[in-house]
Amino acid sequence: MATIPIKAGSKMPALASWKPYQTQLPTVRDLEVWFASGRYGLAVITGWRGLLVLDWDDWEAYYAWAPTLDPDRRRLVEWTYRVITGRGLHLYFYCKEETASTPGEKWDVKAAGGYVLAPPSIHPSGHRYMSHSSPDHIRQIASIWWLLGIEKPEPPKAILRSSTDPFDMAYNDSGGTSIAEIKAQHSLASMLGVSLSSRVQKMQCPLPGHADEHESFVLYPDHYHCYGCGAHGDVIDFWASMRGISLIEAMRELSNG
Repeated sequence: MATIPIKAGSKMPALASWKPYQTQLPTVRDLEVWFASGRYGLAVITGWRGLLVLDWDDWEAYYAWAPTLDPDRRRLVEWTYRVITGRGLHLYFYCKEETASTPGEKWDVKAAGGYVLAPPSIHPSGHRYMSHSSPDHIRQIASIWWLLGIEKPEPPKAILRSSTDPFDMAYNDSGGTSIAEIKAQHSLASMLGVSLSSRVQKMQCPLPGHADEHESFVLYPDHYHCYGCGAHGDVIDFWASMRGISLIEAMRELSNG
C-alpha cells in the first residue's frame, strides 16, 4: 500500500504535496523519516493498484445494509480487512473496475484521488483507528457498485451554485455540494489539530515554503492570516495551499472527505 504521514490529531497530510504518492510508493528512507519518531499518524492512498475503501460513518446504516446482502456479497464484507473508525468502519477491497471517489448518503467510496486514515492514527475526536483482522485479508471484487447493490452513479456534472453571501459564489463541480456546505463540514481548527475556539489563536505558519520562526499565523474562527508570508483565506484556500492544488481540486477533495 502507498502511505503518507498525517499531522497528529488531524486529517491533514504532513507533506507539502501528497500527489506523487498516488502513483508511486514511498522509499524506505521516506518511511523512516516520516514514522520513526512516532509524531505522525498514517494514511493509506486509495486508488493505488485498485485499492478502495467503503467508508461507513454510521453503524446503524451499516447494520441495516449488511443483512440485505446475498451470501456471496456478505461473505466478502465479513471477511475482508476492516478498520474501526471514530464513527463507523472502513471496509477495504481491491476492485477490478476503475473507480472514482464517490460520496453517498450513509457511506463514501474512497478510491482514485483519495486517502483514508489508518491504524494507529488518532482521529481529531481522540479515537484511535483500530484494525479488525489483517491487511493480508483484503478481498478482491469486480465492482463496488455490485457489492453495494446499486447502479453505477453518473459522473458529477459541473454546476454553478449561488449563495446569499457573495463571497461564497463560485464554480463548484464537486457533485452538488456548495461552498457554504463545504465550510460547514470542515474547519481550520480540525485540520490544524487544535481545539475549536471563538478566540484568535496564534501559531507558527504551517504553510509550505514559509519557515516561520515566530507565531505569525493567526487562526480566526472562520479564516486565517499569516502576518509573516501574507497568506490569507478560508478552509478551502488552506487545503489547496497545503496540498499544492487548485481551489477546484480542493473543493472536490473536501466534498468527498
